Amino acid sequence: MARNGRPPKPAVLKHLQGNPGHRPIPEEYKPDAVASVTAPLWLQTDARVIWDELAPELHRLGLLTKLDVSALAGACRWWAIYRTADRALRAGLTVMTKANGKQARPEVGIAQKAFHEAMQVFSRFGVTPSDRTALKAPAAKPAGDDAAPQSVEPHDQLAARRAARVRTTPA
Repeated sequence: MARNGRPPKPAVLKHLQGNPGHRPIPEEYKPDAVASVTAPLWLQTDARVIWDELAPELHRLGLLTKLDVSALAGACRWWAIYRTADRALRAGLTVMTKANGKQARPEVGIAQKAFHEAMQVFSRFGVTPSDRTALKAPAAKPAGDDAAPQSVEPHDQLAARRAARVRTTPA
């Protein structure tokens, strides 16, 4: 059945953005992270360059899993098409034809479609500027520190203080 409204936000994006409403974040299926951020072999050179720019950061943030590789590769391919069309548009936005005179170059439509398609997928990964403004960067982990990360949620901090107080209270 078709879903109405905006698509649900992945839990990892909710964690990165914080949880101001303190509602429980439902558990969701978490596919395995990719073992390597190497671009898929079928990606062409222009799209591989874009992949190499984005994939390492998305992997670091935990947003790139085995199931996401094809979606990101497709977005990189659309962005490569956009860049190619944009280069062609440097010659001008219009061409002269014998039949109709001055017309928009076909690359205008190609660039517009490719830009739209790439941005649609990139926004799902939190790559667009408006999506990125809501993200909190993960705290840098000191080298060799294998301890569990400390929660920054106020509710969790309060619960930790209460638990520490209960442990230190004499019986």
